Amino acid sequence: MFCRKRGISTSGSKVEISNRIEIFIQTGEIKAVRTPSLQETRANNSLAINHILTFIQPIPL
Repeated sequence: MFCRKRGISTSGSKVEISNRIEIFIQTGEIKAVRTPSLQETRANNSLAINHILTFIQPIPL
């Protein structure tokens, strides 16, 4: 309720939300939520796929 009443974003982890609330209380500023760029999203996805592929190896018979 605190965030919604003041227009502070409620998305993100508890730590991220707590940081936004702390900044608001200290400065009165409402911090914008940073969204990852398309390039960052693609980089994270390719890392995840590579990570999964390292576990998919043939079982020696």
